[in-house]
Amino acid sequence: MVSASLNSAINPLKRNPMTASGRIPLAFLLAGLAAGIVLAVGVIASDLDADRLERVRFFASAFLATVSGPAIALLGIVAAAVLAAALRIRNVLYYVMAGAAIGLASSYSVDLSEALENTTDIVPIGNPLTLSATAGLVGGLVYWAILGRLTAGRPN
Repeated sequence: MVSASLNSAINPLKRNPMTASGRIPLAFLLAGLAAGIVLAVGVIASDLDADRLERVRFFASAFLATVSGPAIALLGIVAAAVLAAALRIRNVLYYVMAGAAIGLASSYSVDLSEALENTTDIVPIGNPLTLSATAGLVGGLVYWAILGRLTAGRPN
């Protein structure tokens, strides 16, 4: 017991400051944040003449108000993460493609075109599927950078 603590005190590089249980929520949080930033920039940039704050508020509240979008995204994220951990997938292409697929599935489940036509004068987003896939791709890349590349074990 004393030798183990002495060894970790001598060589601090062998200690892991963040365990896997701490890395998983961090990876989910930062991947979601990165995907959200991409979505926000895409929503704002799709119509530069409009009131930017109004567009962000409308699309954020509409996405969260439709329970199916976040639910499908969460189900897809959990399924992709569990599959990657079970099969010990470390390939960045898996995480990027899974993220893009989750973004597309979420986009298909939330159709805001009718809400836009009936309730507001906000112009619909140009290329919403491309924007959703790009946001998912970025989220998958961030998740891989934090957790996915270490799935099969820590590099020596």
